[in-house]
Amino acid sequence: MIQIDGPRRRVFIKFANTKQSYVVILTISGKIEYGHDNGELCTVNIELAGMDIRRNRIANQPPEVPHRTIRDTLSIVW
Repeated sequence: MIQIDGPRRRVFIKFANTKQSYVVILTISGKIEYGHDNGELCTVNIELAGMDIRRNRIANQPPEVPHRTIRDTLSIVW
């Protein structure tokens, strides 16, 4: 199943089992090159979502807070 989240520029692909998704990620090393109709090439990151990965929304933090600080803080909580 393919689900497109246009405003966030994401595409979700649901596999029949988790083994298939891991094989795809390992085969392409998490990145793939995509060619636009105008000839422009972009690198697309491929990652697992929804399987032992949580997406948390963080509010009221200034944008200059480093990602590492947030990641380290959440790793203690979870």
